[in-house]
Amino acid sequence: MRITAYQLKPVALLIAIVIGLSLNCTRAYAGKTETIVVAGGCFWCVESDFESAPGAINAESGYNGRNHQKPDL
Repeated sequence: MRITAYQLKPVALLIAIVIGLSLNCTRAYAGKTETIVVAGGCFWCVESDFESAPGAINAESGYNGRNHQKPDL
């Protein structure tokens, strides 16, 4: 029985994958996340800028230090 290149390719690929995994099998860990509080005029406009920043996970608008709905109280 003769082995063709068509039959050898999957075996070669499997060997390459196993060798690659055994040489580079370190775990990847996510970095620590941080929180930033900023002040801005129209905070919905500022929120969209921060949402599109590279690495941003979340941006949330609101009134800092207030627990009620009306900011003028």
